[in-house]
Amino acid sequence: MKNIAISSKGERKSEAQSCITAQFTISYSYLHFAKKMLFFIILSLFLSINAQNLVFVSVVHRHGDRTPDYIYPTDPYGEDMWNGLGQLTPEGVRQLYSLGIYTKERYANFLPPSYIEGTIYTEASNLSRTVDSAKAFLHGLYDFKNIANGPVEPIHVIPTDDDNIIASTKPCPKMDQLKKEFFNNIPDGTKERYNEILKNLSEHVGEDVTLDNIERAFLIADTLRIEGLKGFVLPDWASDFLSPLEEMAMFFIYKLPFSTVESKRLYCGPLLKDILMHMQDARSGKNTVLLWEYSGHDTTVAKILSCLNVFDGKSPFYGAAVFIELYQNANMRYEVLVTYKTEDKVQASTIPGCPLFCPLHMLISLVKNVIPDDWDAECEA
Repeated sequence: MKNIAISSKGERKSEAQSCITAQFTISYSYLHFAKKMLFFIILSLFLSINAQNLVFVSVVHRHGDRTPDYIYPTDPYGEDMWNGLGQLTPEGVRQLYSLGIYTKERYANFLPPSYIEGTIYTEASNLSRTVDSAKAFLHGLYDFKNIANGPVEPIHVIPTDDDNIIASTKPCPKMDQLKKEFFNNIPDGTKERYNEILKNLSEHVGEDVTLDNIERAFLIADTLRIEGLKGFVLPDWASDFLSPLEEMAMFFIYKLPFSTVESKRLYCGPLLKDILMHMQDARSGKNTVLLWEYSGHDTTVAKILSCLNVFDGKSPFYGAAVFIELYQNANMRYEVLVTYKTEDKVQASTIPGCPLFCPLHMLISLVKNVIPDDWDAECEA
């Protein structure tokens, strides 16, 4: 990779500030004082943001809208209704293209206005929907017609059996063992209720669904949800199962894998370790990459938020993205800001134990217990 001379690392794009003058009839002095204090807090934050130089960005996002992964035996809508299973839809392309445009605008004073080889690095899991989402994102980030140096940076697809970063599909016997322990420790009352739900579901979908193959229940629930979003009329029984299955998914997909330090080290630790490594490379000038893209899944977004202890437990929607930015402040110290963009809002997240702009050395110290030293060795059951 050749060295690229960038003329400016870019000041953080400031948001337009407005001053609203109003006349108040309320005479309470404490209210006036509180408003003055709020103004100075906002002003101080604005000044602190603009006093920092952006050095490096990691973007972890979910793929866009897709077709179902699975058609259950009694599904009134067969596979022929879809342009392939598990594929990105035109709406999904639009979502990621829009995310690329948003990213371009967010970093207008940081990324070069025209594509420069070596400044963007993209990784994706080994599925067409994540690869196509990465392509759409890059199309939004840069208009290919304006790229004089040839095609956009290649998308680096991680082979399924090697992927412990984005999709977590690399075999890990220890993680399999931990999952069995999680299942065994489910309270009896909860387990009985789940078994009853799955037994009733099996009668409707034409196949046995149990806690032993719980992933099948989530595939069915996902199919029902997608069909509903597309305006398909769902079977009468479906409404009785959507909420219970969503509750179970929250528990098994978004809670159990992050319930212990050991499981975090195996499940989300590799992704966070990778991001921190690239940050430190950027700080030391070892590479020219300005933005590192991870094109993944809802679980990928959940992983990074969970490892940073800022996950709200809700399923990340299509195109949800986490921006992890490395800044160098006026004192030449490095700080990290985490921002989570969902379908309808963009919100900065304060990492527990850190200020909003978390000093890099402090962040490394806070998360060191979930960073695996040797993932392969730790995965041996």
